Amino acid sequence: MKNKVTLKLTAIFVLSLTLSSHLTTPVMAECSCTIYEHPYFQGQSAVITKGNHWRRFTQYVCPDGWGCWNDLVSSVKVSPGCALKVWEHIDEEGSSIIFDQDYDGLYFEGVQWGDRMSSAWCDTIESVVDITNPLDGKVARR
Repeated sequence: MKNKVTLKLTAIFVLSLTLSSHLTTPVMAECSCTIYEHPYFQGQSAVITKGNHWRRFTQYVCPDGWGCWNDLVSSVKVSPGCALKVWEHIDEEGSSIIFDQDYDGLYFEGVQWGDRMSSAWCDTIESVVDITNPLDGKVARR
């Protein structure tokens, strides 16, 4: 009887150690990009999840009505390991740029993208950055 109790207690102890090690292991956040209506991450916001293309900002609805994102994005948040590629026109056409970090305002030297984007794609950096075509969407740097 004593051996059975000891065996059960040992099993419970090992199980608790296993579970606690899994609970303390950091989990990588899912890749996502958030667009904001105003600088400094203010105003309306929308999340574009990994692998999603928003080809026409004119088709999305927000509290202000249809097309409220077209030419109205002024700041972006990009989760680690992720990138947001944006285009100035719908259907991923026109000039493009890649954001691989948070930008509290899209007006800075060399990059004037505030209130300019009309389509976007959020995915891993490896997917978004086309190293075979250096002219295809430069990576934004302050």
